Amino acid sequence: MCHGLRFRRASTQRAAIECPSGYVCIYPEINFGGQPWVRRAADGNVKDLPSAIRDRGSSMRNNSDRTARVYEKRNRAGR
Repeated sequence: MCHGLRFRRASTQRAAIECPSGYVCIYPEINFGGQPWVRRAADGNVKDLPSAIRDRGSSMRNNSDRTARVYEKRNRAGR
């Protein structure tokens, strides 16, 4: 038994890349980790996510005053 010593767990989690104001960001890792796909929130929509983030998005941040919807499948289908 050791008294008087404190051990700190090494932080292996990297700082999240911030999502700029007015943008929607989809991150490939949980808890907003990894290099996000960033898109300005504007009228209109993106039909399909680029292959770099498709089926890999784990976290999403909407840092705008607009509504952002992400669907599981094409043509606004799925959950």
